[in-house]
Amino acid sequence: MVKNRHLDTILKVIVVSAIVHIIILIISAIKERSLTSLNYFNILDIHLLYPAITTSSIAGWLALLVPIILYIVIYTTFSKKK
Repeated sequence: MVKNRHLDTILKVIVVSAIVHIIILIISAIKERSLTSLNYFNILDIHLLYPAITTSSIAGWLALLVPIILYIVIYTTFSKKK
């Protein structure tokens, strides 16, 4: 990914930690029988900065649309065409 081995290792640790975190959240959602823990804003803890974001009437739709839009932006901006 990156030419600097230290930076490459840090990025891989972040990715592995994020994967483990999501697995834990999925297990928690299954045990609780609730998708609340998989809400994108809950995962990022945005409610610590903007408490109303998880309780607004459009919070569910925003939590679905924001990661999709983020994916599209990152894909079109940073991925290389082969």
